[in-house]
Amino acid sequence: MILQEQYYEDLLDCINSTPDTVFWRKLVSKKKLLKDEKLLDRLWTEYQKMIENGVDENYAYAFALEEVLDIPLSRWENIFHRYIEGRHSEFYG
Repeated sequence: MILQEQYYEDLLDCINSTPDTVFWRKLVSKKKLLKDEKLLDRLWTEYQKMIENGVDENYAYAFALEEVLDIPLSRWENIFHRYIEGRHSEFYG
């Protein structure tokens, strides 16, 4: 699979839009995560793979976090829904 830069940019937007508390639960800081190239590459690969298989970008992000960092966003459902609403506020008028 050839990783495409646009998916990486989208992934970074997702990470930056996610509340810090989601990462703190696994003792990972967002700042440290964004500097870890190996971890970002693994997230990028999972994220892109899911999208290329026809999965919605929000689910692909949640899946990548769960697969790579063992952060089940379903457990933090309320936080995740606030993240999605904030990230897509133009659709929520």
